[in-house]
Amino acid sequence: MAEEEARERAPQSAQQPAGPAKNSGWPLRRRREKRGRWWEKYLPFVARGLEKQVEWLLAAFRRQTLTDEELRPYVALLLEDDHPESREELRGLLAGIGGAMWCRLLAASSVEDLPTLIGLMPRLGVEEAIVALRASPPPYVAAPALLLDAVHEALHYKDAGVYEEAVRRLLASEAPPAHLPEAHARFAELLRDRELLSSLFPRARK
Repeated sequence: MAEEEARERAPQSAQQPAGPAKNSGWPLRRRREKRGRWWEKYLPFVARGLEKQVEWLLAAFRRQTLTDEELRPYVALLLEDDHPESREELRGLLAGIGGAMWCRLLAASSVEDLPTLIGLMPRLGVEEAIVALRASPPPYVAAPALLLDAVHEALHYKDAGVYEEAVRRLLASEAPPAHLPEAHARFAELLRDRELLSSLFPRARK
């Protein structure tokens, strides 16, 4: 009887099981995490991390409000850090984008940066190779042939079959790039010279 009377006198809240604490701040924390760091979108491109730079650049391509020439400096900044760790991180960040977006990236890249960008591609398609082969060196470059040689070499060693098919399609098109016949012939001669040297000096490969 004494125990029953004590339970009756006890406050009702003490008899109820403990529930979740109110005003724990959990909803507020969740809203903050979902919102993220709002100020990141106001950072200049160069101050962003590599992942945020890629996100910004891909979003700019999708919006189509800037021209390739206007986006070219941003592509150059994206490729500026040549440390192996940064290159591998960038390779991973770009691994999932499709062929159409790669074409946009290649078209917005300078001829100097094309070999680097081609090296980051998980695979090379004919359309992407065609975009790269259409690129022309700027008129102020002292040795434009060397830049074109580097582009042809990057495409060839990424996928020789795709490279040759892209060259064939461009040369057969109504308006092939003016520099393409000479650049392709020069690179083909360069490959023949390398093969000859390798056959004469097989140990030089090692």
